[in-house]
Amino acid sequence: MLGFLISKKNMTKNSDGSSRLLTKSQSNFIAHVLFVVLSYQLTVSPAAAAALDVVTKDQGVNTTSTEQFLIEKNNKPDEEITIPVAKEKTIIKSLGVKGISAYNVGDPYQTDASPCTAANGENICLALDLGYKRCAANFVPFGTILEVSGYGQCMVTDRMNSRYQNHVDIAFKATEKKEALQLGRRKLEVKIVKKVTEI
Repeated sequence: MLGFLISKKNMTKNSDGSSRLLTKSQSNFIAHVLFVVLSYQLTVSPAAAAALDVVTKDQGVNTTSTEQFLIEKNNKPDEEITIPVAKEKTIIKSLGVKGISAYNVGDPYQTDASPCTAANGENICLALDLGYKRCAANFVPFGTILEVSGYGQCMVTDRMNSRYQNHVDIAFKATEKKEALQLGRRKLEVKIVKKVTEI
């Protein structure tokens, strides 16, 4: 499109005799066309709009109301970006029926020489005093949350004798011997509870 403007026959002479490629009106026309094209292509970039404004002022091009609108639009703050919120999902999987029993933490007759220290090193007496539910099991890692039918959820922080590989022993306080006896020994469904974060 600009070929006809840049041809040799369109070259003009300056007052000092040197050649000039474009006249002032041709330069203004080209600047105006470039401004319109680029402003439509770069409507998202406020920096580009500001740069175009500087170029048109240098070239003496007056912007129309439509072009001015584009510059003002580009200088507005960007639209709010919505960031996805992480959601926690609970997965519960049945492990089938397992043997369930109860023991009193802190009772040296039911535990070992350090009755308040669980196999994972936790002070299990303090955990129970704070209202947490704890249990012993050999078939899952420490920290696993188990849901025992009719009892609720407990975290595995202790181990049982190696002969009990398919069993859950629920921890009660030393003062809760009556509650431990009421639970007694039975077979109940046990589920594993996993919490997964989804984005």
